[in-house]
Order: sequence, then structure tokens, then C-alpha cells
Amino acid sequence: MNRFSTTTVRALAVLCALCSSAVFAATETTGRVEGYVYDPTGAALSEVPLTISGSAMQGQKTTTTGDDGRYGFTGLEPAEDYVVEVNVPGFTPIQLKGIKVRLGQATINDINLTVLTEQAAAQTFQIIEKVNPVLNPDTATAVAVIDAEKAAMTPIFQQVEGMAQQVAGVGPGNRPSTRGGFARYGKFYVDGMDTTDVTDGSITAPMNFNAVQNFEIMTGAMDAQYNSMGMITNAVTKSGGNRFTYDVAFTFQPTPMAAKPNYPAQQFGFLGQYTNNDFVGPNTSFYAPVVNIGGPLIKDKLWFFFSSQANFSLRENPITIANIRENRPTNTLTELARLKLTWAATTADKVSFAVNFDHNSITNNVGTASVTDNGENQINRGGFFVILNYDHSFTDSVLFQLETGVTKKRSDQDPMRTTADGSIDYQTISHRDTTAGITDFNSGSISSAIQGAYLHETKWRIQFDPTISWKLRGMGTHQMKAGVQTSFMIDEQATGVPGNRRYVDRGGVCNEADPATYSYCFQRIDYTGNQGGSLDTKARAFNIGLFLQDRWTVNRRLTIIPGMRFDIGRLYGDQSALGDDTLVATLVGLGPRLSATFDLFGDRRTLLVAHAGRSNDIGNIFVAQHANPQLTAYQSTFNTTTNSFPDCAADNTQSGCSTSGGPAGRQFVTHKTALFDKVSDSPHVDEFSAGVHSEVSEETVIGIDYTYRYYGSLWADEEVNRIWDASGTRILGYQNGINQQIYMTEAPGSAYRVYHGTDLWVQGTPGRWDLLASYTLAFNKGTVDDYFDGYLQNPRMAQYYYGFVSDDRRHTLKGSIAYRLPFGLDLGFRVQYRTGSPNWENYTNPADGTQRYYRSPRGTGFPNNTTLGKPDFNDPNSWTDLRNPDQFTLDLQARYNLGQALKTKEKFEIVLLVVNSLNNTGPQFLYDSYTTSATNRFGQASSHFSPLQAEFMFRVRN
Repeated sequence: MNRFSTTTVRALAVLCALCSSAVFAATETTGRVEGYVYDPTGAALSEVPLTISGSAMQGQKTTTTGDDGRYGFTGLEPAEDYVVEVNVPGFTPIQLKGIKVRLGQATINDINLTVLTEQAAAQTFQIIEKVNPVLNPDTATAVAVIDAEKAAMTPIFQQVEGMAQQVAGVGPGNRPSTRGGFARYGKFYVDGMDTTDVTDGSITAPMNFNAVQNFEIMTGAMDAQYNSMGMITNAVTKSGGNRFTYDVAFTFQPTPMAAKPNYPAQQFGFLGQYTNNDFVGPNTSFYAPVVNIGGPLIKDKLWFFFSSQANFSLRENPITIANIRENRPTNTLTELARLKLTWAATTADKVSFAVNFDHNSITNNVGTASVTDNGENQINRGGFFVILNYDHSFTDSVLFQLETGVTKKRSDQDPMRTTADGSIDYQTISHRDTTAGITDFNSGSISSAIQGAYLHETKWRIQFDPTISWKLRGMGTHQMKAGVQTSFMIDEQATGVPGNRRYVDRGGVCNEADPATYSYCFQRIDYTGNQGGSLDTKARAFNIGLFLQDRWTVNRRLTIIPGMRFDIGRLYGDQSALGDDTLVATLVGLGPRLSATFDLFGDRRTLLVAHAGRSNDIGNIFVAQHANPQLTAYQSTFNTTTNSFPDCAADNTQSGCSTSGGPAGRQFVTHKTALFDKVSDSPHVDEFSAGVHSEVSEETVIGIDYTYRYYGSLWADEEVNRIWDASGTRILGYQNGINQQIYMTEAPGSAYRVYHGTDLWVQGTPGRWDLLASYTLAFNKGTVDDYFDGYLQNPRMAQYYYGFVSDDRRHTLKGSIAYRLPFGLDLGFRVQYRTGSPNWENYTNPADGTQRYYRSPRGTGFPNNTTLGKPDFNDPNSWTDLRNPDQFTLDLQARYNLGQALKTKEKFEIVLLVVNSLNNTGPQFLYDSYTTSATNRFGQASSHFSPLQAEFMFRVRN
């Protein structure tokens, strides 16, 4: 006992020292094997020695059972060939083979010893091929683990960020909403380190799909070591081993293997809305060579794993502009490379180092009829991340871990238009025709949130996360864990508009020098920044979190997981814009957690799980950068009396002038908040969940889970200068007397979302089947669709912002199912059905062309009145729910291992993947913007499903 106490104190001292040198990582990179050892009478045996080994281990580990007969091996790399040996005098030696270790999970293996007989004495070991239970009795976390083989059998494009789509509660797309949260809440970890984009929740750098050993996807009920208001995907990569391995693949999709839609998404009336016509269909093709190799540099000491990949994606988009049809090419090139080294320095120390590189370029990125060829933009981006993980075992019961690293992402969004010498054209002024809905001559704004038409951005994250875990015994078994998680983020942006000006026209091209075009002139916008016509800003965020949790196994049937975390975020804006006073917000969050699992019948086959807790958003670079000013935009409305635009940049008090952005355009309510004053005002999610999980057959579990989430105090911009009339369509005046928009950035209690969801799911491998399927019934309502989405922008519209948000999908059915045939062929099926997401009928506000105007609650609109032949906007009783079409797709895959027929150890695999096998090209989303003009598209398709695509892959691996 004294030895344990001394070691523990020493470990804690190391942790404190590391903390002083310094969120959100510390995800698991390993799994566990646990259980109890019993004698023939069923009594628990203490002090029984056990040993575990496997191909993923550099050496082996030993442990002994406690007074209650419980044993545990922690820190095991995910693999499927672990072996546990038990050799106790007087009992038959036992060897348990084929034990699967899943990422972040506990594989339970109880051992029942038998008395050694003379016949048994002649045997070295009693060999038991284990059936691995899927139930994890020591956690209530909503989690699905997808190993490399399951991923390979799934008919899905091989993108690591897309794997989460298969899990219950996760929405569509590679940046999905999860259980009522924003898409930006998602986090993507690689080998335990946060590699999430620091502004939008996407993946910082893609990586080779075949380099991943396990995907762990957590969607809720998370322990205190995690601080996430959304989903966490943790990809643990392959490390090599004592055997040299290779895995080479080539994927190709020539043009004939992709169906061609014969209509554009934005089809005009002259085509008669025909679904088949004589136009040449667009082409799609894809090619990707992949190489993975791994093995020992020093056996049992130093392993390596290297991967590389190149993707060549050639795609055309069908577009109709001004009654002219074209197929516009969007070409994408992606290059990936990765190296990982794993070093067992001593029996107690392990170090892993990895570096990941990527580069990606996309031409004609918009790819829709909203821009002409001259109005297109391009993306050129890339970066790297470096990961260093260090594990040190002080004793069998005390483990210190350090996860640290750095990520960098460079992203340039630029106009496609070039000058005579081939350089990017930053001078030609763009024109936006609001009647036709088309931008021409040069690139328009990147998004509603970014005024600039080009954006050069560099993002950094530096992470340092030490943790320590230790085991205690007393009133059961305790697995304690404590840690500090620090993250320092930087975002540098340079943005601007070609020619420092943009025109908004109506029905033609406005030319101030040509009186014949004056009827087309509507608005002119002039832009200035801190670099003349462009704007350079820098934002920083420093987040630190502390957590303490206990996995308390009270007895064989009950496990309780209490925890607490404390988070602080400090957000800093740009010094050139804000002066020396760059601290814009200090955010604080307390996150208590309590989970429990109970073995209902004491047979490890039926679990009751429950969880309650809070997670907090203490700010990141997106919020910090939002504190910085945008470009100053001086909007001039054409004066039909003088036939000219007023010079608003020189004098913005003139009639027809308005100003937005600039240093005075935004203020933070939380500026210099006292440390503990605003704990309740930080964005947060309160979660309660409960469920029943039951093992219905060997290695197969079904479950039902209910989840309630309240997302409170979400970020919003409140416009505080304009004085509106009762209808919200006319500006009566300004608080400061100047036609100017001023936003107060805050996290008000009225900005919230509420989610109720019930998931019915199944996962397992019964017989030759591999199942991962779910049905979700969900309701998602609130006042905000995303941070700064327009809520509180117009006080007369605030009453309409409550309703079903765009992530609300009432029914979702999804399944990834595979069947293995005995002669080397497996068949994969992936089905997705979702009811349509809400639309919200909206109009251009006549007082501000950049603002949307609503007349009914979120998710609703006005149907056509059969008597009037048009909507009756004066009758609230006619409000009705508006929904996009339901979505259904079926993906198929067949994989055949020719190596089995040739009786070779190597696998020679031929894979045929068919995505959208039913060639469903129906509408995916509808326009919800209404206008009384002849160009009204309300209710028409704004996008369609991509048609059938098929691709072959040849893969050779040993």
C-alpha cells in the first residue's frame, strides 16, 4: 500500500508540473480487456496471475485479480487476436484466443477455472476460442465502433469523415448535425488528438481511409474527459507490427460508370421542366491510387506505418443560364501522405509520432447557375498535422499519458477569372443581377457571413493534454482519471473584393457611364479595409479544461461514472482593429456528469443505461474572428432623379446611403467578463438520456435510447441601431442618426434549441452477417439554425424564429449490412431514408436587400389560396408546415477475394461499389424564397440527388 501511495503521489506531481507549463482532446486511443476469475464452485478468486499478448503489442502485459476476482488489462491497441493466459497451480491452464479489443471499449471475458485432472495434466493449455460480447457494461456513452474490416465492407465512398453517417442520431453529409446540435459542434480526432478545423467543425486534413484501424463514433452521454456539444469521431490509425505488411489499392470510375442526369438543377421554363431532353449529359470520373506499408524497424521495439494516396476527381455540373445550357467542369485533386512511428522505449514507456500532409484544389467550386463562368471561384488548400503521444506506466495501476501536437491549414478561395498574363484577376468588378439571380464578370461574395469575394486564411492549433489514470479498490473497483486539456488556436484572414466594388443590378448590367443602362442600376457597394480595399485580421483563442472522473464498478452488476470538468476560454481579436484591448470575451463552463449502467439480470446480456450532464462551448476561433470587423461596406442606392449613385464612402449621411461592417459594426456584450460572472451565459447543452441494451445473440446487440438535449445561450447578433416599423419592412430611423448597422454580439437565453430523439438500433455480427442499423424518431425546435443566422437582426422578425429548425428530420432509417459467403465473396448494402427537412418561406426585405423577411414561424409558409390563386399573407390561419422531399438512396457493394480461390495468404480483392444504385435523381432540396416576379422559383428544385455512380477497386494486401 505504501508503494502504491508513493507512486501515485509521484505521478500526480508529474501531472501538476506538466499542467503548469501549459480543448479538447484526451480521447481514447486504446481499449480494455476485463472480467472475473471464478473457481469451479463459482467463488471469485483473488491474486490470480494473468498474461495478455497479441500482434498489436510490443511485448506482453501481466496483472492479478483483486479481492473480488476482477482483473483488467488497459491501454491495449485495437486488434482481433489477443490471447489471455491463466496458469494457477491445481487448475487446468487456460488460453483464451481470438479476443477482440475495440477502441474505447471494455471487452468482457469471465474465466471459470476447472480442477486439474490427470488427463488434463497432459495438455499444455485448455484452448478456448472466445466469442466476444458486444455489450460494454462499464459505460453509458452512446458509441459505435467500426473497425477497418467493417469499414471495407460498407458501400460508401472512402472518406474518413463520412463514416459517422451510419450511426444513429447522426445527420447526412460529411459535416453532419448530431442529436439536435449544429454541424460546427462536430469534432474529428486522429489517434486521440483534436484535428478539427478551428472554425467550422469539419476535418482539418483528410487522410487515407485504409490507414485507419478503428473508428470510434460518440454521439452522446460522454464522460467528463470529453467536452463536446456534438459528435466525436476518433480515428485510431494503424501502427505497423513485427510483420511487414503492404496494402495497395487502385480505385477507378471511368465516365461510362456514372449515370448522367439530363436536366439541370435550376431548369428554366423554356425546357418545359422536361426530365429528358436532347442535351449532352455531364461526365463524372474518379481515379485514386493508394499505397500502405508497415512493419518493424526493430522487432518489438520500433514499428512504422506509411501511407500515400492521390485522388483525381473530374465532374461536370449541368447548368442553364440565360436559356443557354452548359456542363461546367469541377475538377478536384487531393494528395495525401502519412507516416507513423511507434517506439517501445522500455517495458513501461511507449512513444508514437505521426505526421500527416494533405493538399487539395478545386476548380469552379460553386458549380451552379447562380454564377457565370466568370463569376466562379476556386479553392487551393492544404496543411499538415503532427501528433506526439507518450505513455508511461508507473505501476500496473498507474498510467500517465500525454497527447500533444500541432495542426496547420492553409486555404485560399480566389476568383477563377484571370488576367492576360494568367494571374488571378483582383480588379474586374462583379455584377449581381437580382432578377436573374446570377453573378457575372468576377467572383461574388464567398458567403453571407464573409463579405469578401476572395479569402486567404491560415489556421493553427497547438494542443497539450496530459492525463493520469489509476486504479483503486474499496467498495468495489475504481478507475480514476484526471487531466488538463489545453488548446491554443490562431486564425489569420486576408479578404477583399475585386476592384473594391460590387454592383447589384436588376434585369441587366448597370454601367454608370452609359445612360442606356440606368434602368438596370439598383445598388453599388464600395468596400474598404485596414489594408486599403482589403482587410487583414488575426484572431486567437486559448482554451483550458480540467476534468476528474471515476469509473466505479460497485459490483458485477452496477457501474457508476461520476465526473466533473471545468473549462475556461479566452478569445482575442485583432490588434489593428481593436487597438490594445484585444480580449473580447472570457467564457467559463462547469460540466458535471453522472452516468450509470446496471446489469438487469446479472448475466451480462441486458443493460440499463442512464446519463445526465452538461457540456459547454467556451469559444473557438470562429467566435473570436467574429469579434473582428468585416470589410466596411458603403451601400449606395441609385438615384433616379440625378441618374447617379451618391458617394456614400465620402458621406454616408446622404439619402440612399447605408453602411455596414467596419470597426464600429460589432460589439461584444461579453467583453472582459469577470471570470465567474457569466458561467450560465456560455453556450451549453444539458443532456439527459436513458436506454436498454440487450445481447440477443452472440456478438449482436439491440438497443433503444431516448435523448433529451437543451442547447442554451447560443451566439447571436442583435442589431441595435435601426428603428423599424411594426411590419419590419421599413426603417424609421437610427439610434445614432446614421444609416448604419451596429450588431451587439451576445449569447442570450432566448437563443436556444430543444431536441427529443428516440433511437432503436442493432449492431453485431450474427453468423455470416454484419449489422449496423437504426431507426430514429426526432423533434428539433428552437430559435436559431446556427450561430449568427439572423435571429435578432430585425426585432419584428424575432417572433417568427421559433419553430422546427433545418436539422429536424422526423424519421430516419439507415442500415449498413453485409453478408459473407463461404467462397470469398461478401455483399454490402447501405440504405438511407429520411423524411424531408423543414423549409421556411421567406422574401427579400424591401428595406434591406441583404435581409430575409418572414411572415410565418420557422418551418412554415403560406400555400396558394385556391380563390385568390396566390398565397394570402394576411391570414395566419393558413400557415402550414413546409418540408423538402423525403430522401431515399440504396448503395451496393460486392467484394471478392480472389486469393481464397488461389489458396494464397495474400488477399487479392476485386470490389464493385455502386452508389445510388436506384439512380434516384429526384429533388433533394426546394427553393423557399418567394417573390411576386416572373422569376419566382418557390417550391422548385434547388438541387437533385447525384445520379448513380459506380467504381471498381483492385486491392492487394497481406
